[in-house]
Amino acid sequence: MGDPGPGAITEHLAELRRGCPEALSRLVPLVYEHLHRLASGQMRGERPAHTLQPTALVNEVFLRLGPNLPPDVRSRAQFYALAARAMRSILVDHARARASEKRGGGRALPLTKPGTIQEPSRDLDLESVLDIHRALDRIAARDPHVARLLEMRFFAGMTAEEAASALDLSVHTVRHDLRLGHAWLKKELTL
Repeated sequence: MGDPGPGAITEHLAELRRGCPEALSRLVPLVYEHLHRLASGQMRGERPAHTLQPTALVNEVFLRLGPNLPPDVRSRAQFYALAARAMRSILVDHARARASEKRGGGRALPLTKPGTIQEPSRDLDLESVLDIHRALDRIAARDPHVARLLEMRFFAGMTAEEAASALDLSVHTVRHDLRLGHAWLKKELTL
């Protein structure tokens, strides 16, 4: 079963906003597989015995979002954008913990070749998560909107269309801002 589309998810989000706690248990199966695919893509570059597996990552997303779902989340795209932020936070926390265990060692940046940024959901190793996180924080100081779009792209694999829907923007604007954001991210990661 793939992503069920906006209707069913939007309906359950509306129920959650109306205070129906059972709606979360109906929402989880609708979005779980999509989030698991995103998490699997993020974790693909890690060793098989890694302590954080895609299922654990998705479960942690639900633990963080479940009781804290903001009332203004009204659509599937907004939900996935929020899930992207939670996934980023979890991956960063995990990478920090792992880095503190290792204390040092060379870390590969998510660049496939000079001047190209690794696309989302393609073997993004957790050690690179901290580099991207720091770069996104620096970009957010300049332009929070662009940083948010990059977060949606890298941590939830959202398309320009999905990000536009989540933020109520035109696809043209999102694509333009993503090109700008990729250029900034490339610069931040190669400094």
